[in-house]
Amino acid sequence: MIMLTLENIKIFDSEDIFGKLRDSARQWMEAVNEIKTVELSVNLNGIRQILITGMGEAGFPGDFIRSYCLDISPIPIHVNKSYSMPAFT
Repeated sequence: MIMLTLENIKIFDSEDIFGKLRDSARQWMEAVNEIKTVELSVNLNGIRQILITGMGEAGFPGDFIRSYCLDISPIPIHVNKSYSMPAFT
């Protein structure tokens, strides 16, 4: 049996996924703080819905954005984590 230690994780984690996961909370907080200072002027005419597509780690930001905007967005936001696009696109 292999003991789960930081040294053993480093042996098997050649892409440093553990490090990325460890740092993700800090990165999200930095991004949220930066977003607070951005002002956008967007013409929403003709936009019926928003689709964010991403799989695996790339899909997580879509979930975050959808949850964050759920109560404030006048436009439905969908998250697609499939290899194909939904029929409504």
